[in-house]
Amino acid sequence: MKRTYHMRNILLKHKLWLVLIIVSAGFMALQEVLKAYVMQYTLDAAVHRSMQELKTALFLAVMELLCVLVVYLMHHYCKERFVQKCMVSLREQWFDSIQKKELSEYDSQKSGEWLGHFTSDAEMLQQDYLENFFGMVESIIVGIASLVVIVKIHYAFLIFIVATFWIPVAANQLFAKRLEASKKEVSKANGIFVGKTKELLEGFEVTKLYRLTKKMRGSFQTVNEKREETQFCAQYTDDAAEICSFAGSLLIWLGSYLLGAWYAVRGLMTTGEILNAAQLLNNVVNPLYSISGQWMRMKAADGVYREIQRNLTVRAQMLKKKD
Repeated sequence: MKRTYHMRNILLKHKLWLVLIIVSAGFMALQEVLKAYVMQYTLDAAVHRSMQELKTALFLAVMELLCVLVVYLMHHYCKERFVQKCMVSLREQWFDSIQKKELSEYDSQKSGEWLGHFTSDAEMLQQDYLENFFGMVESIIVGIASLVVIVKIHYAFLIFIVATFWIPVAANQLFAKRLEASKKEVSKANGIFVGKTKELLEGFEVTKLYRLTKKMRGSFQTVNEKREETQFCAQYTDDAAEICSFAGSLLIWLGSYLLGAWYAVRGLMTTGEILNAAQLLNNVVNPLYSISGQWMRMKAADGVYREIQRNLTVRAQMLKKKD
C-alpha cells in the first residue's frame, strides 16, 4: 500500500500543544466579544449622557486590557512552543530519510538540494503551513463566536453573510492550482541554487588557479536569477489571490454595515449596537478572505512537503521491497 505524506501528520505528533492552541484561541474569541461589547456600552453611555454608565464602561475597559495581555501572552507562548516541536520533528524526519539512502545516491548537487530542504524549504513550510494554520484556527473560532453575538443583535446579518460568503472564497480558488505549482518551482529552484553555490565554492581554488572567475560568476548569476524569478511569480500569485479575495470581503462588510444603518434609521437598532455589530463583522468578514487564502497556501505548502518527502524516501522504499 502506497504511503501518503501530509504536514498534518507532523502537527498530530504534538496533540497536547495543538489542544492548548485551540483552547487559547477560544479565550481570544471571548476577548473579542468583550471588546465589541465595551465599545457598544461606552457609546451608549455617551448617547444617554449617563456618568454611572461611563464609570462602568471604564471598569470594563480596564478588564478588557488585562484580558488582552493575559490571553495573547498565553496564546503566543503555546503557538511558539508548537512551532518549535513541529520544526524539530520535520527536520528529524528528513534527516532519518537521508540516512537510509545508499552511498551511490550522494553527490554534490544532491547534498545541496538536501541542505536546501533543511533551510529555505523548512522556513517556507513554517511560514506557509504552520503560520497559516494558526491564523485559520484563530479566525474560525473568533469568527464563530462573533457570528453568534451578531445573530443576537439581528438575524438579518446572518442571512446577508450566508448569501454572500462565497464571493471571497471563489476569488481565492481561482489561483489555488497556480500557487501550488509556483511553490513547487520555488522549492526546486532553491535546491538547485544551494547545490550550485556549494559546488562553485568547493571548486574555488581551481577557479582562481585557471582564471575561471568570469565563468563562475556567470553560472552563479544564472541560478540566482532563476531562483528570484520563481520567488517573484509565487509571491505575486499569492498577492493577486489575496487582493481579489479582500475586495470580495470588503463588499460583504460594506453591505452589512449599510444594512445595520438601515435598521438604525428605522429605529430597530441603537447606535451602540451598530458599532458592536460592525466590530464583530470584522471578525466574520475578514476571515472569509483570509481563511480561503490561508487554506490555499497550506495546500500549496503541503504539496511541496509531499514532494520533498517522496523524493527523500523513494530509494529507501525500493530497497525495502527488494529485501
